[in-house]
Amino acid sequence: MRRFVLSLFVLVVGAAVLLSSGAASAKLHARKTSSFGEYAVRFKPGTPLAAMTAAIKAAGGVVIEDMHQISALGTASTDRDFVATLTANPLVVAVFVDGVGPTAVSQLGGSGGATTTTGAAGTATDPLHDALQWDDQRMNVPAPTPGANGSGVKVAVIDSGVDATQRETAPSVLGQTNFIPCAALSSVIGKAEVFKYLGSHDCDSQDNSGHGTWIASRIAGALNGFASNGVAPGAKILDEKALAQTYGFDSMWVVSAMLDACDKGANVLNLSLYVYNDPTDFADAQDYLLWVDAVAYCRAKGSTIVAALGNEHVRVDRVNATVAGRALTGVGLVSAGPDGVGLTGPGEPLNDLRGMLVAPAGVPGVIAVSASGNVIADGTGAVADPWRFPAGLTDQLAYYSSYGSRVDIAAPGGARAYNVPDYDATSGNVFTQGYGILGATDPSAELCGKWLGTGCFKLDRNGFMYLQGTSMSAADVSGAIALLLSAKPALRGKPDAILARLASTARRTMTNAVGPMSPVTGPTAAGECTTGFCHIDRQRPIAFADAYGAGIVDVSRAVR
Repeated sequence: MRRFVLSLFVLVVGAAVLLSSGAASAKLHARKTSSFGEYAVRFKPGTPLAAMTAAIKAAGGVVIEDMHQISALGTASTDRDFVATLTANPLVVAVFVDGVGPTAVSQLGGSGGATTTTGAAGTATDPLHDALQWDDQRMNVPAPTPGANGSGVKVAVIDSGVDATQRETAPSVLGQTNFIPCAALSSVIGKAEVFKYLGSHDCDSQDNSGHGTWIASRIAGALNGFASNGVAPGAKILDEKALAQTYGFDSMWVVSAMLDACDKGANVLNLSLYVYNDPTDFADAQDYLLWVDAVAYCRAKGSTIVAALGNEHVRVDRVNATVAGRALTGVGLVSAGPDGVGLTGPGEPLNDLRGMLVAPAGVPGVIAVSASGNVIADGTGAVADPWRFPAGLTDQLAYYSSYGSRVDIAAPGGARAYNVPDYDATSGNVFTQGYGILGATDPSAELCGKWLGTGCFKLDRNGFMYLQGTSMSAADVSGAIALLLSAKPALRGKPDAILARLASTARRTMTNAVGPMSPVTGPTAAGECTTGFCHIDRQRPIAFADAYGAGIVDVSRAVR
């Protein structure tokens, strides 16, 4: 089954792995499919769009997403023979029901540590601790200049939409397109059925979640002396809406948005979202190849793709693998060991992601980003000693952030004050007050509705929020790339050279003390941990490269 959250065999890096999706394979997970009965259809490479469309129509289907650039279409049909008819067509490679990705809210940093090792930079009295945008300081973001402010660079935000009236994002929004196919789906299954899952608002360009607006503001928020600002305030934002507020997304929505953004000349694609694909499931393996093809297409067009690695705190290995018969290099695969089990709160079922593929961050050619936090506050009296971090550690791997050899680079994503899950602290473990990352949002959207007065506040009728997650760190990296490309235009269209530049200039002054999830079932502050994997292991710090990749992005050094 495809597993989703908004922001995985013991393998040696570089080893070749066969990931079978044949009928005889024992599937890792049960699969959750699209509520709309959507099918993705992959055709033989080079099949003309007219031939693909004719095949769908002849089988009794309607085209709802255009992915012709990669010889695929998204379809819907109520014809009982639809799949059989298409499967018999010699032009068709695969037909499969699409799955459901998570809502934007569920992709934020989870409820869900480090040891007493020394050497981490900073102390609890660090003056950056209380700075509104401490992440800019940690990334060494320079003051924008006419030659290095993001101008001339287009960043596609593929998310829940962007509020074009928000004071911080209004100047940067270049265009808005909605890839949630309400009208096409309504023509097949009826408007009432579509609205049952989507409601009416997700069929327009409005950001009902607030997540996409926050991401856009962190990348290119206006430098206007008001509240927050973006890393690259001169950049322009292509608003490619593909996440529905209460439903989440089907992969084909996001893939279609990617292809459209690249055709529009997007220099950078920000994907603060992720899914888990089961390589032993035929449909999931084929779905992963959709992501692979979309990434390859966009890279060939010169676009750089940045994605959140995920918020389950699992190890993601970089491997060479064969997925559904295709050999791939640099795949992100969740460990088959105990470090492939993610954050599991008290009373929750085991969050077992072992052996799953991560998309899009784990797709070859995508820049995979992990998240770091601010200064760790003193948790004495609030966090039980076995799980309490020493106060003063800085730039630690965030307690929720996934990690592993697939990480390319890290950026601040924020973390709760004690860098432990909320259930492991009795009080004070907030992600506000300089622990989360500040950005702008719509005060009437879902995120503000959940956390108004804590994470969210209003200023002159505009909304602002502290958030945490690899979503946030991905946006920081996308902003850094936009600033880099405005200062070094010769790097435009060269995604590998861009990553090499970020990697060679990254900051490496941190000493990570955060370990993997612990299988110990010791009690939490909120109740018993019956399954284990509720706490962060303090005895086995995750290695630097697995936590940060090349390091934390240093924008000033990259630009110089």
